[in-house]
Amino acid sequence: MKSILVLTDLSKNAAHAAESAAWLADQLHAGLVLWHCEPKIPVMPGYAGGAMIARAILGPDEGKEAVHDALSKLKDHISGTGGKYKPQLSARYCEGSLQEELRKEIAGQAFEMIVIGASTDCAADHVFLVVIPGRL
Repeated sequence: MKSILVLTDLSKNAAHAAESAAWLADQLHAGLVLWHCEPKIPVMPGYAGGAMIARAILGPDEGKEAVHDALSKLKDHISGTGGKYKPQLSARYCEGSLQEELRKEIAGQAFEMIVIGASTDCAADHVFLVVIPGRL
């Protein structure tokens, strides 16, 4: 089955991109995978500012829950279209290097398209280095 991979940082812009990808998935008769990767940042609690950094990064349980919440909102959006389109939806959460984890995800499944949704202050150059030049 063809699929569209939707990279998300869980922002409002990313939710809009996922809604657009759902419409595309229907047009292409493809499934949709909502994918989020959190960086693994070791934090020393005694380090000045360490506790603040730890609160800024989602842990595995919170990250998985946030991705499933985003998927639930996407399902609600699709339901609100009056049943016009119903792509098969799934969500994935991972921790680690965005480049490495994205490379693994792309290598593991053939995607028809990749949609990137991120906040406006997010630099995505490191993603394009993985996806375009290497063509994995």
